[in-house]
Amino acid sequence: MDADGRIQGVVEVYLDQTATRDFFVDSFRDFGIMLMAFSAIVFAVPGIAFCLQRLYADRSRRDAEYLARFDPLTGLYNRREFVNQAAKQIARGDLSVVCYLDLDNFKTINDTHGHCAGDAFLAHVSQVLRNNCRKEDLLARFGGDEFVIAFEDIEMKSAVQRIRVILQECAREVDIQSAKLIGTIS
Repeated sequence: MDADGRIQGVVEVYLDQTATRDFFVDSFRDFGIMLMAFSAIVFAVPGIAFCLQRLYADRSRRDAEYLARFDPLTGLYNRREFVNQAAKQIARGDLSVVCYLDLDNFKTINDTHGHCAGDAFLAHVSQVLRNNCRKEDLLARFGGDEFVIAFEDIEMKSAVQRIRVILQECAREVDIQSAKLIGTIS
């Protein structure tokens, strides 16, 4: 504009702010992503740790409950759980016959072939018991080489026949760790 206020010319100025704007947009986006990732890590790590701790605690509780009721080597009831279950059968009037089984010369198997072979033989005997008893019968490992069977609703003659079969099967030679083991039960 001149001194009288008339327009003398037009000046247009263009500022290219694209690069600056793109820089700030990209920077804020990257910062947002990093903040989100950092927040996810900060909150996820304790959450994952909590879940893992609960998982391990639940597994430990289940293991403790199992060991409180079952023999870890054979998977049969332990003495305490057998007594509890037998008491329930007695209260219902279902318990017919109880048979106590003791492995003969088990110490010799352990001493001669080692405890691993002895453990495998005990597992074999427990499998023989499972194969020759019904689901409703109670099977337990009472001690080192002692087993007990409680037959439910069975006649004495049938129980005696089952026990004879168990005695015969346990007296058969079994191959454990490349050794032929023969054990008898009384």
